[in-house]
Amino acid sequence: MPEIDGLALSGGPGERRIALLAGEDVVGFVIDRGQPMVGDIIQGRVKAKAGGGSFVEIGAALPGYLPRPGDWHEGQSLLVQVTAEARLDKGAVLTDKVQAPPAKLSGLSWTLQRERNIRRVLVDRPFLLPEAKKLFPGAELQRGSWPADVLDQALSRVVPLPGGGRIIMDEAAAATLIDIDAGSLERDEANRLAMKEIARQVVLRNIAGQIIIDPIPGESPKSIQQAVDQLKTHLAADILGVTKMRMIELVRPRRAPSLSDYFLAAPEPKRSAAGLAFEALQAVLAEAEVAPLRQLALLAAPAIVHYLNSRPELLAECAEKLGRPLTVTARPDLDGFEIA
Repeated sequence: MPEIDGLALSGGPGERRIALLAGEDVVGFVIDRGQPMVGDIIQGRVKAKAGGGSFVEIGAALPGYLPRPGDWHEGQSLLVQVTAEARLDKGAVLTDKVQAPPAKLSGLSWTLQRERNIRRVLVDRPFLLPEAKKLFPGAELQRGSWPADVLDQALSRVVPLPGGGRIIMDEAAAATLIDIDAGSLERDEANRLAMKEIARQVVLRNIAGQIIIDPIPGESPKSIQQAVDQLKTHLAADILGVTKMRMIELVRPRRAPSLSDYFLAAPEPKRSAAGLAFEALQAVLAEAEVAPLRQLALLAAPAIVHYLNSRPELLAECAEKLGRPLTVTARPDLDGFEIA
């Protein structure tokens, strides 16, 4: 990773956003929303013991987890330090091996302490300048310094590669899966470019835990191993090697949430428009059996109506069974369908 020599600061009420700069390149982000951060020392209170450890209230939405039961009792005051930040539905990881008074760092002070070679702090918003100058007297106001385009790209599922290829990144609870699409590139060239960009994106997005990369088999039997070697030159991580399915497996320690944890809602499986369309027609016919003399209409989400219109034979079959045409109306306020 290149040496970080600058910061760009932005934010608003309740949030500070910090971009880590190496020259003109953005190489990482720190998001501070007041959550306990790695290194914070907190006077907590033991909440419960479970699973060989202890849950400790630390003033956050979720209690922290101390991975040992200890000889303390519920309700006891306990000085703890954060070793890994809370993520999704899991609280912060704690240690009780602390020999200092309680201390809470802001995201900016934490970053300045961690990154020792900062020579410039650029502030995007005027009201943040006094705050920045208290910690870094040389901070300067530079409107437009916040790299919003880089953040947007780091939240995108698809990242283009030079020459027409792309990488596709899917973060899930168990692992992050990364696929490489060569596009118009030669396979070995696609892998080479992808390894460099994957390393950049993993750091930029602060992706940790288990990461699985699906490289493109090249002309040479050694092409996958070459991709592994290329990845090692760009990324500091425990690269475990190649699985039996010819995928590259690596692990990075998790100390803080990823960008997606901060900015993206977790994807939940949704019923497809096609599946709901078939279900809607079955529901219409079931309703017609109960009340054969009623004039029925189907109200449905636009995607369901679009699917039905693309399959006129389905509506024709439904009309045949009803003995009359079925009126179908799109309702943007619906996620599913209703029978009227």
